Amino acid sequence: MKAYAIGFISFLLVVSNSMEAKGDLLSVDLELRTHLRTDRLHWHIAGRNVNILSELITEDIEIVQVGLRSTFTKDHYVFFAEGAHGALRSGKTTDRDYLGDDRTGLYSESVSDVSGRNAWDLTAGAGRHFLFNSNRYRITPLIGASHHRLRLLKTNGMQTIATPGKTPPVGPIPGLASTYDATWNALWAGGEFMVQASKSIELRASYRYHWFDYQADARWNLRQDLAQPVSFTHSASGSGFDVDISCRYALSAQAGISFSFLHRERKAKNGTDTTYLATGQQFDIPLNKVSWRSQSFTAGVDYRF
Repeated sequence: MKAYAIGFISFLLVVSNSMEAKGDLLSVDLELRTHLRTDRLHWHIAGRNVNILSELITEDIEIVQVGLRSTFTKDHYVFFAEGAHGALRSGKTTDRDYLGDDRTGLYSESVSDVSGRNAWDLTAGAGRHFLFNSNRYRITPLIGASHHRLRLLKTNGMQTIATPGKTPPVGPIPGLASTYDATWNALWAGGEFMVQASKSIELRASYRYHWFDYQADARWNLRQDLAQPVSFTHSASGSGFDVDISCRYALSAQAGISFSFLHRERKAKNGTDTTYLATGQQFDIPLNKVSWRSQSFTAGVDYRF
């Protein structure tokens, strides 16, 4: 990750120097966006004698976000920064525990609602435009960095499969208010292809490949044997990608509206789960896998200065 960071910083310096050296005017585009997003997060850990001890599946996470994107262009060089923040509206979580390998010996299952907390997304990147066919086509290689954060609150728990002496009985789980706070910090490389379909319509498609570090901490508030407020942490490294397809309609020479669809995936393996006990002790077990998938529909309005 350090090598990627050095390369990214060097590239930004080259772009900055090039933008200063050229005589063309700097154009600035600002875009206000609204995102309707659905996420799925899945992770599982191993035990000392079990290859999958426990897994958590959180799906149908509905998120509404508001974001802002700024783009600076000069003499074909481009730099952009964008951010979005939103609230989690709903979602479902399933928590399963096993006694045997390969998800055998299921002895506990509980479900709960995702009833709150939020999501943050920050991305910055730089590149150079290459124009073809009288500017009708444009290809832009890009590199950049991103930060994503997803904070989940689990409530309204229900034990659906129980084992006497090991789990609560089947039925409601009173007082559940557990949290899971996940962060992806990444460097990425990719590109964008643009077609000027008509005088007013612009079509774009972009792809970015990400190398990320994953960190998460959790509070399992009903587990008296675990420490509070941090009951365990997760760390891992992995990779993933973003695919974005958009259409922009120009309302005037300066203003426009756009609609886009974004598909995002991240996967990490062979990480570490560090569990903190109420006694003050801690131990590490394998974090087998973490996968995150996100899809969003976006509407935006932009203005060029």
